[in-house]
Amino acid sequence: RTLSPSPSAASSPPARRSGRQQRLRKAGAASSPSRNLGDGGSPKAFGLCSVWGDRRGAVAFRRRLLNPALKFFGASREQDTCVFWTGAELAEGLEDDGAVGTESMFSDSAQVGPPASDIEAVCFPPTGLVPICLVEGGRTPWTIMPDPTRFQPTSATKVEAWRVRIDRTTGMDWTAERVAEVRVRGFAIDCSKDGEPFCVIFWPDIFNQVAEGDQYEVRLSCLCGPKEELTFFYEFQSFMKAKLDSHFVREAANQRDMLGNSELWGTPQLAPCSTVPHKVALSPQPPPGASKRALGLRNHHGHLRQLDDLCSPVKPPVEIQTLSHHSTSIVTNTVDVKFTLRCEAASALHAEMVVMRFGEEEEPVPNGVQVQRLQDHVFIVRAKMPMARCRYQIRFKVSERQEPLELQTHPLKYMISTGEQCQTLLSSMEDPLRHLFGLAKISPEAQQYGLYVFAPSMRRILIGTTYFLVHIDTVVALARAEAEAAWHDNSQRKLLFALTSPAASSRDKWKPDSSRSRHGGEATTTLFSHRLLPKEGAGVPGTSTGPPAEVVDMQDTARRLLEHHTQDGAGDIHLDLVTGSGEHLRRLRPREDFPNFYEGLVTFSEAEAGSHGDHGKTLRLQLRVPKVQRNEFSRHTLCEWLICRQEHFPIGF
Repeated sequence: RTLSPSPSAASSPPARRSGRQQRLRKAGAASSPSRNLGDGGSPKAFGLCSVWGDRRGAVAFRRRLLNPALKFFGASREQDTCVFWTGAELAEGLEDDGAVGTESMFSDSAQVGPPASDIEAVCFPPTGLVPICLVEGGRTPWTIMPDPTRFQPTSATKVEAWRVRIDRTTGMDWTAERVAEVRVRGFAIDCSKDGEPFCVIFWPDIFNQVAEGDQYEVRLSCLCGPKEELTFFYEFQSFMKAKLDSHFVREAANQRDMLGNSELWGTPQLAPCSTVPHKVALSPQPPPGASKRALGLRNHHGHLRQLDDLCSPVKPPVEIQTLSHHSTSIVTNTVDVKFTLRCEAASALHAEMVVMRFGEEEEPVPNGVQVQRLQDHVFIVRAKMPMARCRYQIRFKVSERQEPLELQTHPLKYMISTGEQCQTLLSSMEDPLRHLFGLAKISPEAQQYGLYVFAPSMRRILIGTTYFLVHIDTVVALARAEAEAAWHDNSQRKLLFALTSPAASSRDKWKPDSSRSRHGGEATTTLFSHRLLPKEGAGVPGTSTGPPAEVVDMQDTARRLLEHHTQDGAGDIHLDLVTGSGEHLRRLRPREDFPNFYEGLVTFSEAEAGSHGDHGKTLRLQLRVPKVQRNEFSRHTLCEWLICRQEHFPIGF
């Protein structure tokens, strides 16, 4: 009767106790994933109070979705905002506003009051075997929602928790022995109308202490009802940990083999590139004695220009040092070429590769070269040679720290010649496999956000299960996002100042209210207060850059009905895998032992590879920083792959 992929989200009836021994029912093992509702891991961070309960509605979504009375629900996601539509309560609000047709809309979706049920309580995490990822290292609050038609709280209601050791001897009743008591923090009881009307919220003090195989007992006592106490048992398991660890170790070994090559770490030397003078003549030097008028040297105002103006100062290229391959001419018989560079002044380094033909003709090699940034201003360049007996040229563009948005062409070039013994991966640059050839397309912006892609490193991703692993320097990423948000806000203010007129200000009749919810508590979303109906910057209602009055009225009505039912996502950094135009989305999760490493095992189906004959669908790795970019979300595509079917690829392709 609960809304969950598995009925195990409802708790099993309490077992009988005999001293310190418990008889256990064999609970279900599956459960539905839940997002961490905050990063603080404390009652204060969630707005919980022992007197007023859940003031901000931090667990309101959970209470609605796990309400046994719920049959159907609606859900929508826009960026980091999720809106859930769960029926009766919203229908009543619409009827109060004179909306029509709400009775038929909700007659089958929900019913007022919970139905008769044998479920004594609905728990999160669910009882039984629980995926360890659900508790987010102990940061997520736990809830117990007893059936309000049978149980009511008293002034003495409390929650107790213990670590236990469960004995599953074959052929005998399962028993549990208490090992140690666990302190309970943030105990609160909320009896609002958000979903199940009787909700107990608490935190077992296990922050960053949850390990695979840990077993717990939780007892809710001093209830008013047919039973004075309810008992629940939990066992945490990591069903994917072994597989993820195996892939993680394998990728670490691959990186060790690649970066452990001593030839990549030679003595830094200045790259042998052409020297650009500080001043470049824009026209031939005038002969001695020639006058300005005779030369026709006039500026755009028609005035005669000085001869010195003909020479425009040009900034010299940034210095790039070579750590390996100090000679820019390379001869190889392997398809994979790697070398390292160092540039202190660069925030990003971009490379492209072309095939040099006879007569100075050249042909680009898509995805033939890849650049990633390491520590200490070091860049590793990887190139894959498609054909033997050819000459390739690798060119570079540099984005300086002072101007990170501009890529300037750099004179450094590498000439790579492949020998006869080099393997041929493509018959020509017109080969049908050229779209699947090469390395993953990593944006220069990934270097500026401190992101390094470990896997997959190739351009193609075959249908089936694929392991993703990236490392991101959170300090660098947040600093970059804050700088970008500050620049955006400043640009918006300038635009607003330029476009706002006294006439527009005089029609500013709509005044956006504070970011507090219409229900009296603090709003759990910035959807209305910062994005749709902002109070400052561009897009303020009533100004020339704001929405029309009709749109404002519609959004204001939606705000009054939906703001209390809307909640922003949590987390400082989000790394999403998005296919096509965003029809499929997967989230990479940080590892518990190495938080800066984000990983995931993702299975791709035939449908995601496109129809037969297509080259495949594009898969993008997108970065979002919701807490920094509150006014204007921007997705940064940092890497791209191509999902394709299994074909006969040459060795080393």
